[in-house]
Amino acid sequence: MNVEYKKELIQKGIDNGNFPNLLYKYRTIDQAKQILDNFSFWFATPDSFNDPFDCSLSESQAPTLDEARKHFKRLRIAEGIIE
Repeated sequence: MNVEYKKELIQKGIDNGNFPNLLYKYRTIDQAKQILDNFSFWFATPDSFNDPFDCSLSESQAPTLDEARKHFKRLRIAEGIIE
């Protein structure tokens, strides 16, 4: 998957409101102060990650309400609880 496609997937997710509520970034105290003072962030490129699966993105659709209901029924969850 090329870099441009990954960027497109990330932007599409952001545009659709699909982004994490929390973002963890491990920095030193001095680096954290600089981030807060300058309102700036630095992100490593995926090529520099030590885990090749850290940035494996894929486009997947959330299940529909009907698919979710069918899934819960297969798990034998009572109809009243599903609703």
